[in-house]
Amino acid sequence: MVSSVCMVVQSYCPDDPRVVRQAEALAARGARVDVICLRKEGETANEVVRGVRYSRLPIRRRRGGKLRYFFEYSAFFFLAFFVSSLLALRHRYDIFQAHNLPDPLIFCGALHRLRGAKLVLDLHDPMPELFTTKFHLGEGSLAVRFLEFQEKLSIGFSHLAIVPTLAFERTLVGRSRDESKLNVVMNSPDERLFPEPPGPPPRRDGSLRLLFNGVVAYRSGPDLAIRALAIVRKELPEARLDVFGHGDSHDDCVQLSRALGLEDVVTFCGQIPLEEMPRHLQDHDLGIVANRLNPFSALAFPTRIFEYLRMRKHAIVSRTPGVVDYFGEDGLLYFDPGDEEDLARAILDAHRDPGRAHEIMERALLVYDRYRWAKERERYLDLLDGLVELTSRRILSPRP
Repeated sequence: MVSSVCMVVQSYCPDDPRVVRQAEALAARGARVDVICLRKEGETANEVVRGVRYSRLPIRRRRGGKLRYFFEYSAFFFLAFFVSSLLALRHRYDIFQAHNLPDPLIFCGALHRLRGAKLVLDLHDPMPELFTTKFHLGEGSLAVRFLEFQEKLSIGFSHLAIVPTLAFERTLVGRSRDESKLNVVMNSPDERLFPEPPGPPPRRDGSLRLLFNGVVAYRSGPDLAIRALAIVRKELPEARLDVFGHGDSHDDCVQLSRALGLEDVVTFCGQIPLEEMPRHLQDHDLGIVANRLNPFSALAFPTRIFEYLRMRKHAIVSRTPGVVDYFGEDGLLYFDPGDEEDLARAILDAHRDPGRAHEIMERALLVYDRYRWAKERERYLDLLDGLVELTSRRILSPRP
């Protein structure tokens, strides 16, 4: 069984849900877990939270172009490599785990590998597809080819690679990555943060509260939710929309709501701590996942879908391959990606026919139950234990 793990992630912790779920699952079993991460204003450099030791580096995220990303990735890599190597000299870890972005963070575990640790690369997002979508890069561009090359090197240097969706795994196999290293551990909400609600809240007469939660960026479709609201309000004038999150399209969405005369019924709530989201979900009728179809979203499975289902809320979801892989063609309240009229149609259908919407939710809950965090946690822990046990068997086996 794994007794010690060092993790590196270029994000703020304990704000990163996937990192925290995994780290706390290990700590709950008595393992020593060190996480090297970014440091926000007001945070301490070193802190222990629920048994996990966080070492925060003095680097912050800033929005910008490709050069800004390159600077942040490079600065964090060198600092993380240094701190990680110091930890490797002080402690002998069973596992070193790097969480992308970027993929090459796995090389921060070079000294750990020399000291016998197994290296795990947790690929939260596919870098080639993300940058293709974010910066409108061509598939055969030099930048994309470089990202694919560093992805190949990073997976090759690891002993195990974890991805969050079947579509992502298929893509990596299609790029000739080592299939034997690839395993899927889904992003499922932590049941401790998302307790099952006691029951549906009483329906408001004539009202409909919609919720968009996620990155407020063009690829995520917050503008589609706003345009759909304008259509829905022709039939349901009491309908409202609350937008949670931040991103590059925030100002554009504020202007759009004003242009459509919706400034009084569209509320921009900003980014809130994850632990506060269940309370807000309880106050809403429908959650919207409006990702446009692009190379990145085709591989993604938005965790928000499981969060909505966990809280017994209907999810209106754009029909993308990464979602259809799990729910099939009729397992959710779908709409066509990028089509605000079809999104409005799906919202109104759910409101007009609550019986059908409830039947779809019951089928969707069966899918969620197969991938809830209690089960994905065991899958993750078994993968790490398997690496350690394999090493132990090799050491203890007598030579022929």
